[in-house]
Amino acid sequence: MEKLAAGWFLQIGVSLKKALATKKLNADDIHDIRVAARKIKTLAQDFKDIYPNKCWRVSNTAAHVLQKLSTQRDNQLFVQFIRQVAKVNNAAFDKRIIAELSEKSCFPKKLRTKFFRRLQQCQRVLQKTVVNNSSGSYFEKHREKLEQLIEKYLGDYDDNRLHEIRIAAKKLRYNLECFGAKDQEWLKKAISIQEAAGEFHDLMIFENKLTAVNLEEEFRLLVRQAIANQKKCVRESILEVLKK
Repeated sequence: MEKLAAGWFLQIGVSLKKALATKKLNADDIHDIRVAARKIKTLAQDFKDIYPNKCWRVSNTAAHVLQKLSTQRDNQLFVQFIRQVAKVNNAAFDKRIIAELSEKSCFPKKLRTKFFRRLQQCQRVLQKTVVNNSSGSYFEKHREKLEQLIEKYLGDYDDNRLHEIRIAAKKLRYNLECFGAKDQEWLKKAISIQEAAGEFHDLMIFENKLTAVNLEEEFRLLVRQAIANQKKCVRESILEVLKK
């Protein structure tokens, strides 16, 4: 288990090192660094009862990096979605607003270098904490939490619960990957839930951003309908995964 956890943290370190060396972050770079930060945050939260001061600082730093990168990542995906709709329907849209939205995604290199270096330090501190800890995995806690959320969602089909389900699936997945998958079926299910619920979460963000951009009303309705259609398909995929 210790060797596996050490290897898992080594992969995180590689992602952070690459991010520090990158002059301009593209969508893949942002994805990799956000995954690394989420993994660090999840494990820090698991072990904060054992090492409260150390893990609390690590968790806060990871959360801060995630917050800074989330807007950049969400804007990039939203712009891509808008352009896909425009291309398919051959509709005109306000390029100036799209450009402004892209500019708001800016994360200056000096600032992100500071954050990423702090995250690197957290990764090393947390790796030592987790790998040397003998209490093992928090698999059962995360599995039970996810099962409870799934049961509630299948009872009322409240889409707002999908955000919690997505986070719970991430925590279970990262724990299984770090300490070794005791249950391969749960690992596969957690990955499937995370991906489907994540896509649904993106679409909800697109809906919110759509009200904030200056688009021609006809095209705005076109985009809103495209989002609604996609949400319907994704919702069906989520239900299929959850009922397995």
